[in-house]
Amino acid sequence: MEVCRSNFFTRRRIGKKKCFNYYLFYIPFIIFIISILFLHLFKYLTQIRWENRLKDDVGNSCKTSVDCKDFQIYEPKPYDRKWSKRWYTFKHNVAALRYEIALGIRSGDIVWANGPFPAGMKSDWMIFKEGLQKMLNKDERVEADSGYSAGDPEFCLTPKGIWHPAEKQELRNTLRARQETVNKRITNFNAMSVVWRHGINRHAMAFHAILVMVQIQIENGNPLFEIEDYE
Repeated sequence: MEVCRSNFFTRRRIGKKKCFNYYLFYIPFIIFIISILFLHLFKYLTQIRWENRLKDDVGNSCKTSVDCKDFQIYEPKPYDRKWSKRWYTFKHNVAALRYEIALGIRSGDIVWANGPFPAGMKSDWMIFKEGLQKMLNKDERVEADSGYSAGDPEFCLTPKGIWHPAEKQELRNTLRARQETVNKRITNFNAMSVVWRHGINRHAMAFHAILVMVQIQIENGNPLFEIEDYE
């Protein structure tokens, strides 16, 4: 005779065969609950959709704005001057991880995220060239800051580009300011505003989870400010 804990409310002394039958009785309920949780998790994990950049599309060549954001971490050990410099970011003079984030210009949604990368190993342009650039349709470009000037005008529109009308510069500056608004919303979460104390893989999980929560905020009553008359 054994004590079987299959019954959640009592502890009953029953035989092995009956104990096994109790487990079989609860398995369908456990599978059902796991299935529901998985469906909800899948819904939120697919909250960042690249095709959302096409919402309200009016035929602009630029459908997204893009920028990279660095998040401070403790420098990985052991220290080696040649190896450790890959983590160093000149933006903040610290070890950091870098992520690329893109917003739909017309939709105001977060439509792309890529990373993490060691902040001193790849520039914003290198990350874009190896990832987001390959997602663009023919003749499609992105709005970006001066860190992407190597791709201007073929893939990017940047502040210092000579091929873009000067009268649109203020509007495009506002567009890049909206990108910083998303960065601020991310750092409103304490995990992204302080020095990360855990593993790098966990940082990626935390970042993407927070990004999904920011997108959910955008979709449910707290949208980004609109960019009007962008053509």
